[in-house]
Amino acid sequence: MEKKLAKHAVIIDLHERGFTSDFQFAKQGLWWIQEKIYVNEPDVSVLESYRFVRQGKAIMHTSIIMGIQILNHLEKGILIYQVVSKLSNDTG
Repeated sequence: MEKKLAKHAVIIDLHERGFTSDFQFAKQGLWWIQEKIYVNEPDVSVLESYRFVRQGKAIMHTSIIMGIQILNHLEKGILIYQVVSKLSNDTG
């Protein structure tokens, strides 16, 4: 049986295992927060990912936490992708 983890527990675990840099999506690729540089997506490898979904009556929140590695720097970090979707009221 798979153990269900909370988002904060996943982030703490990744950090303790050496995923210490933080990244954000940007038009130019990924923004490496600590180094203040852009990284091209082909230079990024996703090593592991965790998906969290929380659904309400009208919306669904999806979060994906990724442990990534920047190949030409051999640096590991965390990238979080979040999206909120409006659910259809169509009972169809």
